[in-house]
Amino acid sequence: MIADHIYGNQLLDFYGSLLTAHQREILSDYYANDYSMQEIAENHSISKAAVSDLINRCSRQLEGYEKKLKLIERHEKRMSVLQEMTEAGLSAYAKRLQQIEEE
Repeated sequence: MIADHIYGNQLLDFYGSLLTAHQREILSDYYANDYSMQEIAENHSISKAAVSDLINRCSRQLEGYEKKLKLIERHEKRMSVLQEMTEAGLSAYAKRLQQIEEE
């Protein structure tokens, strides 16, 4: 469950701008704010079933983006290389790459 929320947050961070504002808000409440589906339903005046459907549909959509674009996978590989560079004493280069990553 926690791993699902972490991955959901990553998907939302990388691809959330491809969703509507309403979809982003619901997914953010669920993944980032850890609201229950019932709480989200009450806050948005929609049914719990509608919240569940939206979360499932949008999560699949975001996963589809990741399968095609692989932004998260590439990010994790870059972060791994940065860690290796830092451990190898190449911290000046690692810092430069980290700044690029954060832009």
